[in-house]
Amino acid sequence: MLAGGDEKERLVTLNKRVYADQAKWYLDAFWDDCFENDADAREKVWKECALITELDKKKGKKGSSLEEIRAHIFLEKACEAVTWIDMRATLKKIDIDFDKKMSLTEFFVFDRKLDWKKLVNATAFSSEVKRQLDEAQVKLNAATAAQEQATKDAAAAEEAAAAAAASHEAAEKAEAKAVKEAKEAAEEETLANAAADEATEKANSAKAAEDTAAAAKCAADDAAAAAAAAKEAAEKAATASAAAAEEAASKQEEADAAKVSADKVHAEQEAAEKELQEVVDDITKQEEKRAKQIAKLKRISESPDKGVVAKGKAFQEMKKLEGEDPLPLRKAKLTQKACVKKQRKVTKKALRISRKAAAAAKAAKEAKEAADKAAAAAAVAKDEATAAAAKADEEAAAAAAALEVAQAARVAADEAKAAAEEAAAKAAQARQEADDAAAAATAAAAQAKADKEAADASAEAAKESLAAAEVAVEEATAALAVLQKAAKSGASGTFWWMERELEEARKYMPKSKFRALKKKMKKKKAALAEA
Repeated sequence: MLAGGDEKERLVTLNKRVYADQAKWYLDAFWDDCFENDADAREKVWKECALITELDKKKGKKGSSLEEIRAHIFLEKACEAVTWIDMRATLKKIDIDFDKKMSLTEFFVFDRKLDWKKLVNATAFSSEVKRQLDEAQVKLNAATAAQEQATKDAAAAEEAAAAAAASHEAAEKAEAKAVKEAKEAAEEETLANAAADEATEKANSAKAAEDTAAAAKCAADDAAAAAAAAKEAAEKAATASAAAAEEAASKQEEADAAKVSADKVHAEQEAAEKELQEVVDDITKQEEKRAKQIAKLKRISESPDKGVVAKGKAFQEMKKLEGEDPLPLRKAKLTQKACVKKQRKVTKKALRISRKAAAAAKAAKEAKEAADKAAAAAAVAKDEATAAAAKADEEAAAAAAALEVAQAARVAADEAKAAAEEAAAKAAQARQEADDAAAAATAAAAQAKADKEAADASAEAAKESLAAAEVAVEEATAALAVLQKAAKSGASGTFWWMERELEEARKYMPKSKFRALKKKMKKKKAALAEA
């Protein structure tokens, strides 16, 4: 098979081969249909290859296609009354990209009305080889299916092994957790006994906490009064900052309006300057056009390839253009340039005004931003003062509540002691239950370990089956490749071509050299037969 992802790419591959290889491919591809029993047809291909090689003056035998002119000569000698246009139209009909060159393959397609797709897709082999190829393909398909099933089985076995390993790991973790919980239950029993003693000490501390809470309430009341005074001062500062921000915003609006007006004037001046410059450019183009026309007429009048009438006419027109007065254009150009220069000054002045307005707008904007920041800071200070006052009130209320809590804490301490003793009894029971759970978890971990070992063995067996299936696929693929290679060796046309080259060489070579060539050809044929 020729190299290429589709028929057109394979056609390009074939067209790049030398002429002799193109001819041999054609003979091989259509040997059974056209050449096996037709010696004249074979000889015609030989002569056409010799002719196109002779006409290729640049590359000769190493060439693969002819330029358009040489190809037309080839067609005149190889065909009867055929034109290059006829061949080009035919090639377009079969959708071949035409590059103004003709390969020997393209000539065969045109002259023999060949199916070029069949030509480039040709692989010559016998029916027996085809049968063997089909059998090898069936074996390959069976081996591939076995490999696919073995892959699935191996994946399933690995999944089961992973699940067993996860189960084993979970059982071990459960065992460790149960042992840990039993230990923790014993520790909790000890802690519960200590909690009862601690509850008694907390009752004694409750009285001291009550005294502390009373003192904290007094301090909180003082802090609330100070926070109220700070709140009033912050509100006054926020009002003043808001007024300043409003005034700065008004000034910014005025500055922005001035900038918009200045920008508009600058844009209008730029447009006027551009319009004047366009007039100057148009006058310049007219002058250049006149100069180019004079130069063109001069070349015609002095050209040795032009007739007397054409040269005379061109000379008269040139003199007419040279005689025209260029002063009006020059005067208009100078006048417009002066206007452009004057307008540029006006535009620059408008630009300075625009920039000045922009600077004023920027300063107003910065002033407004500063005022806004000051107003925001004042508002934040106001909010902070309000929050501080509220917090002080909350702290005073919390101090009073803390006093009540401390009074109730002594009663709660006795109740806590009784609860701690009950908790100790429950902790002893929990410790016994945890010991039982740890024993059960140990048994489960042992079973999970046995399950994991069995799953690992199954996974290993599945891997061995997969390896055997992969070997079978490789063997079937290798057998198919050997048959495919053998099928491609049916190069009857190539064998005939080699014999024809030998016959042609006999006409011009000494006997000694001819024997050496014959021996070389024999080796090539043997190599093709073994390929």
